[in-house]
Amino acid sequence: MPSNSIPSTSSPAISPSKAPGPFAGRCSGDTAAGSLFDIWPEGQANPASLSFLTPDTVSLNDTQINFLGIYETVKRALSQAGPDSAKSLAPLELMIQTRLGMPLTDALALTTGEIASFQSSPTLDDTKQIYLLGIRNKPEALKLLRTIFSDQITSERNEGSATYLKISLRGGQSSAGLAQWNFYYLAMTPDFLLGAAKSDTLRAALAQQAANTPASIPQNFLAARKQFPEKLNGFTYYDMQKLDWPALKKNGSPKPTNPPKQRPRTIPNPSPNRPIGWTRSIPPSFRAICIP
Repeated sequence: MPSNSIPSTSSPAISPSKAPGPFAGRCSGDTAAGSLFDIWPEGQANPASLSFLTPDTVSLNDTQINFLGIYETVKRALSQAGPDSAKSLAPLELMIQTRLGMPLTDALALTTGEIASFQSSPTLDDTKQIYLLGIRNKPEALKLLRTIFSDQITSERNEGSATYLKISLRGGQSSAGLAQWNFYYLAMTPDFLLGAAKSDTLRAALAQQAANTPASIPQNFLAARKQFPEKLNGFTYYDMQKLDWPALKKNGSPKPTNPPKQRPRTIPNPSPNRPIGWTRSIPPSFRAICIP
């Protein structure tokens, strides 16, 4: 059988900002249909998530996955595992179809296979982290979303071409004994499903995307991207020069606590000039880009 080469889905490239030295790799094998390579698509030169990049972007991770290819690969594996495994597949598919309100293959076909996350906060604020899933056929995708979350959806609002949903995660009790609820926020557009810890984060990202132009993509990202093949199945971009190191060190410092009465002790204050935790080993001038 013919053997072809495709860009590796795991070939990290880490380099100092002033001395680029990327690592590259390839996976070789038969890329015809029916092989393990079905779990990856052909790759893209400009994935849709790039439309959210701005000069303030600190990190971006993008991965291309063939969900239908994974499904077919699992089915082949089960059919070859023995007659009992093959027989159990049909009831399982029926159960999933009943839960989703549509066949699993139709549900998977509503995604483009693109999964991404991006962060623009110099302090790596979790509420500014956004997750992205590429979709197609928004009406059907929204219908599926409503089926999956069901009564967890506490509100839904349409604003332009976007639909915003508030998802209830779980209830709890505060230290004062008051009941409180945790929520997560989703926004669905004709092309994406976005998720974040705050609805304002989603609205700001979509407003910024609408205002973006090709010039909005950071030049250092473009320079790093040119070092790799035209089509990729994914990549990770991280610009550590944009991080607010003093704030990260402060947030990572252990907070003094009151010593136990039975064993008085003195809690030393961390040195203001010494990095705390994972920041110790990372110089401020370091920039990394990993290209799967």
